[in-house]
Amino acid sequence: MDLQSFLRRLIWVCMAPLLAFGLVLLVIQGRAAQWAIDHALDDAAEQLRQALDLQLEIRLRALSALARSPLFDGPEFGAAAYAELQAYRDGLDTHVLLADEGGQMLLNTRAPLGQPLPRLPVPKGRSALDEAWLSGRPTVGDAIMGPIVGVRVVPLVAPVQRPGRPRSTLVASLETRWFQGFLDAHVLPQGVGVAIRDSAGATVARRGQVGESGDDSSLAGPGVVLLSEQSPYAVVLQMHPWEYHRPAMLDLAFVMSFLGLASLGAVLGARAAAGRFQKGLASLVAGSTSADDEDVVEIRAIRQRLQALDREREQSRVELRRLVDELARAQEGERRRIALDIHDDLQQRLAAIRLAAGRLGGESEVAPTVRQQAAALADKAGEAIRSTRRLINALRPQLLDDLGLAAALEDLVSRFAVETGIDGRFQERALDAPALQTATPLAISLFRVAQEALNNVAKHAQAQEVIVTLSPSADGGVELRVIDDGCGLQPRGPSAAPTMGLVGMRERMRAVGGELLVRPATGRGTDVIARAPIPAPPGHKSPAQATTA
Repeated sequence: MDLQSFLRRLIWVCMAPLLAFGLVLLVIQGRAAQWAIDHALDDAAEQLRQALDLQLEIRLRALSALARSPLFDGPEFGAAAYAELQAYRDGLDTHVLLADEGGQMLLNTRAPLGQPLPRLPVPKGRSALDEAWLSGRPTVGDAIMGPIVGVRVVPLVAPVQRPGRPRSTLVASLETRWFQGFLDAHVLPQGVGVAIRDSAGATVARRGQVGESGDDSSLAGPGVVLLSEQSPYAVVLQMHPWEYHRPAMLDLAFVMSFLGLASLGAVLGARAAAGRFQKGLASLVAGSTSADDEDVVEIRAIRQRLQALDREREQSRVELRRLVDELARAQEGERRRIALDIHDDLQQRLAAIRLAAGRLGGESEVAPTVRQQAAALADKAGEAIRSTRRLINALRPQLLDDLGLAAALEDLVSRFAVETGIDGRFQERALDAPALQTATPLAISLFRVAQEALNNVAKHAQAQEVIVTLSPSADGGVELRVIDDGCGLQPRGPSAAPTMGLVGMRERMRAVGGELLVRPATGRGTDVIARAPIPAPPGHKSPAQATTA
């Protein structure tokens, strides 16, 4: 078992009793808090239901007493009956009407006496009029749309029963805004919503967030549903889930804080036991040496091994750069030798063949067929001379030795445009550096990077235009850019190895202390950027050296 696993198990063993105690305490506290909330909801719902029943009972009893008044014996109902209805309205702030057996309104406190009145609306579901006549007692009906005021009202119906007389009905209409005011006037626990629903489940009034149906299964949070004793209405109380669970969450936070503080000692003890080991690991990662971990044999051995590996890696890096530099020098030297051999030997021989063929074709004594063959031989020799010139320029451009990097790049771009048909342009910005006026390692490396980049454009880019720019870089060095408008960089898999051309360009730039960037160009295409510092000319002193001198 390693040290980390041992410390992890030790911490859990120390914390297990505390966790068990905390969980038991949390369960007890959570159940107690939820019981208190449920009890508060039940009490609030019962108080609200009793208050609603009291208000409805007062109006139903008054309406029933009004139905026994002799003023409604009929068959005619005059000003005295209308005044009796107005007294009910003024005393209970509830409009009331009188209708005959067919539902025709005879009197209505919402309209002046003698004004034509409409018929009672027919409810879509349960009819309070029918239930009132069947039971012989006052009844509360479902909410309907009042035909005079155009708002929803709750009808309170009381039958007017007289032996041997036509039936009539007293209807008190409570507007739903009365129920809304009734709910708004009651104090409810925080986060609790309440609604009053009729027998069809339609909401008569609502305060806060409550489910759309009266069923317990549809409640958005914990709640209580109580049926009114004076009506088929239901009082629904609902608590927001967060408010319902907040006491338990606060208890959980308290218990977790307690456990955290209690566990802190165990964690600190485990950390103290492994402190020296952790410091040793940190010093290994940072590459520093700490006196605290010198006594740990394993850490000291690992540090010594890492230091040895760092030295070997640095030596390998230096050796690799030296080999790359020597390889580039040898390659350039071999190219120069081959180019000189072609120029001094092969090209001279081809020129001699061309001259000899020209003289032979100019002799008057030779046969016409011989003259034609001599002319053809001279043309072939001229083509061979031009081919050798292209080979010489590819191996070692003479302009690089004679006129410097800018002239060699301009000639390279011109020949590239002629050979490939791609529109090529060379742009040079003010750059006066002796290291770029002759075939120095920096000039050769930049020229080979441009040569390889143009070859890639010709092979893969499918471009119409390419721009080669030679300019000063932001840090005072030199920057070479090759930008094309081709198809851009093709996606490669994460395990794909870099191409040899890119590897060669990067190594060339590293050999002269520079860098190579290959990225998508603005819009489309590829942007190849090579940057490198410009070496100081021989005998030149830097400002620091001059100050020292």
